[in-house]
Amino acid sequence: MKLGEVFISEFFQGPTGRGQGGWTASRFARFLSGPQTIALKAPIPLNQTLDVNLMDSGAELVEAKTGQIIMQARPWTPKFPRTTSIPIPEAVLAKKGFLFRDKKHPVPNCFSCGLEEHAMGVHPGPLYDGRVAVDWSVPKWAVSKDGKIDDGCLWAALDCASGFYVASDGAVRLSFTAQYAVNIIQPLQEDETYALIAWEGEGPAHWEGRKRNAAAVAFDSKGELVGQAVSFWIAAKEQD
Repeated sequence: MKLGEVFISEFFQGPTGRGQGGWTASRFARFLSGPQTIALKAPIPLNQTLDVNLMDSGAELVEAKTGQIIMQARPWTPKFPRTTSIPIPEAVLAKKGFLFRDKKHPVPNCFSCGLEEHAMGVHPGPLYDGRVAVDWSVPKWAVSKDGKIDDGCLWAALDCASGFYVASDGAVRLSFTAQYAVNIIQPLQEDETYALIAWEGEGPAHWEGRKRNAAAVAFDSKGELVGQAVSFWIAAKEQD
């Protein structure tokens, strides 16, 4: 049974020419009820109609023209790792250590973490304890005229923060989100600055072949937890 449609415009790209995983998952999740974990099955097409179909054991996001399965959602018992908050100035300082400001950036056109002027600037750098962090605020385009904030921007930001955590282990590795789950705990505030932190969560601290886990959180300036995510990543190819 068809539940609705999703359309990802060119603005919301991650890898060049493809949709950003966290943002697309947030659009998909609007049709779902209860905690869900979302598997990314194929590159996300831009400017194409994607159908949301209810299945016996969950839901699928499918490219309408081809029938290609883009994402699958399944009911999930939430289990989000915890970590300690940091002051915003510490997140600001960590951002200065971002390692991908030049041609090494794996997704320079990403609307969340890319290098273009309109990007959200999710450029996490290392903390002293192995985590990565960055300061972040809600972009103006995510705030509607009546003041409501689209929390899909946080889905995207936590996704990118996790991506740069997994990429920071050894040589730069182009990696893709394979599994993603998000929990938004408090509404976002337009005038707030958040600290985004990513780390290994409950997974191994290093790559296992082409596989790596990550967790990410957003704390407000008072140290209150606002959102959390867990993800599983696959490197594009084996590297030494």
